[in-house]
Amino acid sequence: MSGHQLNLQSGALDVWAEHWSIELVHQQPTIGRLSFDDTDAWHTPLIDALMARERDPKVAEPKAGGHRRLDDFNDWGVPEAELICLRAVKMCRALMNTQAINLHTANALIVRDGQAVPATEPEEHVATLTYVLAGAAPLQFRHHRLEAAYVVPAAEALPGKLYACPGSMVMSLPYLHKGTPALLLQFGFVRAAA
Repeated sequence: MSGHQLNLQSGALDVWAEHWSIELVHQQPTIGRLSFDDTDAWHTPLIDALMARERDPKVAEPKAGGHRRLDDFNDWGVPEAELICLRAVKMCRALMNTQAINLHTANALIVRDGQAVPATEPEEHVATLTYVLAGAAPLQFRHHRLEAAYVVPAAEALPGKLYACPGSMVMSLPYLHKGTPALLLQFGFVRAAA
């Protein structure tokens, strides 16, 4: 995807950033973290798009824990949303070493002071990715049947970080006690039909 550009509000930007790094942050199950350094070029318009839709009942659904989930942000026609979706797809395919992976869900979570994201039953995904768009909050990834878990400290769960894990892992967030909301993007992937 390098060389493929999108026209954003800030100008043209390569879909696959030149300067990025990936690291393995947990083994068994494997959890990877990708960091982008070009977020100044595209975070603000995407944050603005999410916040503008936060109170729209047709888009934003209140969930257990008090946070709001905005479904299918990839269909909003916002180039910055398309950018992070393309990057998430590329990362998932690279980590799974196959092109036979399709994006199934792309949801945004807005978590404010006094709200949380409780663990729920996982969907039928082969992999899930969680991107920190704004705010800093500790994330927890836990296997829904096993005792395997990984906690990302708030100091490491910063904007520009994309966490990838198997679909059997469920992300949760404890109650926030901050004035600044946490904005998270979640991607669910399924295997492509043969």
